[in-house]
Amino acid sequence: VSASYHKGKLQMQLPEHVEGPAHLNLFDTMGRLVFTEKMFVGPQGLIETWPGPLPQAVYFVQVKTDYGIFIGKVVSQ
Repeated sequence: VSASYHKGKLQMQLPEHVEGPAHLNLFDTMGRLVFTEKMFVGPQGLIETWPGPLPQAVYFVQVKTDYGIFIGKVVSQ
């Protein structure tokens, strides 16, 4: 699963067959929840959201869907 973060925008590419409701959680490396949102997975498994400016660090993205739980890593620079 690929994830990217740039200027406050988070994008995550899930497998193309994944669609429907999802719950996204963004954690810092200490396991603290820094952002959460209920959303829908768009066409082709694409998720886009705006957690806003994040301090420079590594973050882990968790997306829970009816198709399973997907994990990605993003770096805020």
